[in-house]
Amino acid sequence: MASRVDVVAFDEREALSDAERKHQQTVAVATYVVVAVVLGGALVQGMLLLGVLGAVGVLVVHRFLFRDERPIATTYRAVDAGRGEEIVRAHETEARKRDQMRTFLVAVVVVVVAGWGVLQGSLLLSVLGAGAVAAFAYVADDEPLLPRVVEADIDRERADRLFEIVEGTTAAADDDAGDRGR
Repeated sequence: MASRVDVVAFDEREALSDAERKHQQTVAVATYVVVAVVLGGALVQGMLLLGVLGAVGVLVVHRFLFRDERPIATTYRAVDAGRGEEIVRAHETEARKRDQMRTFLVAVVVVVVAGWGVLQGSLLLSVLGAGAVAAFAYVADDEPLLPRVVEADIDRERADRLFEIVEGTTAAADDDAGDRGR
């Protein structure tokens, strides 16, 4: 009797070449340096909230000019029947935890920026700074690439015929789900 498997599709961005990775790192470092200079200059001049607005502006420009537009490649992996949904749930749980942490950190930054503005006596800049930080966080939000079950409980031979199954991934996917489920 043939073994039964679930076929799980993992969407991943294609890998960067070394030159592309180096360029991406250089652009990121340059962006962070510009943000640090803007914030430092504003702090020296006593206009931190304007600096925050400027820094958010730099980050938004960076986000739109250097968006990751690599194509998405799908990899199919066969896992033991019944384990596919468990793997998908584990990835969804991890994505939800990352999103909650990110939301919490953005809320803390928004409260700090708004509080600083109120302490400095500028309600307008306080609202603008907090709004700019929140808007950037919204614009910078990416949808996570979550796996999905494309076929459940099918013969391994049929899965091999229908999909380009990446070999040697059954144990790795099972371990991945087991580690995340704990």
